[in-house]
Amino acid sequence: MITARDSDTDLARILDGGVDDYLSKPISADALRARLAIAERRIALETQRREAEEELARARWLAGIGETTIAVEHEINNPLAALLGSVSLLQMSNALEKLSAEDRESVDVITKQARRIAAVVKRLSKLQNPRSVEYLRGSKMIDLSPGNTTEGDEK
Repeated sequence: MITARDSDTDLARILDGGVDDYLSKPISADALRARLAIAERRIALETQRREAEEELARARWLAGIGETTIAVEHEINNPLAALLGSVSLLQMSNALEKLSAEDRESVDVITKQARRIAAVVKRLSKLQNPRSVEYLRGSKMIDLSPGNTTEGDEK
């Protein structure tokens, strides 16, 4: 703010009102340039601060995804391995021949869905650049598509 007034009471009142800087008239071109340079530095520092805060938030988000991934892998893979192991033993034991067609179909569904779960957990563990996608209106989820994991790169 530039003003013709030059009293301390005006300065205090104006700065309390939210003005960032105060210059009284007459003002020289050099003084104005200096104040503009200061303002530009403040703006640059504020931009850098915001960028650093965004990077920190992203790092925290990624760390949370990493911790969640490890927990999910552990909590899902252990029972999943037991389930798939039991189905494999059942398939190797000729016990399936004694089951009805409907029960054999149920065993096939269990096997297929357990392998599907295993594939999702594997993609979760190989996330390359986690990003959220809108699943339903207003609901987001992590994108586990093959193009977003290192698994997609291995093919």
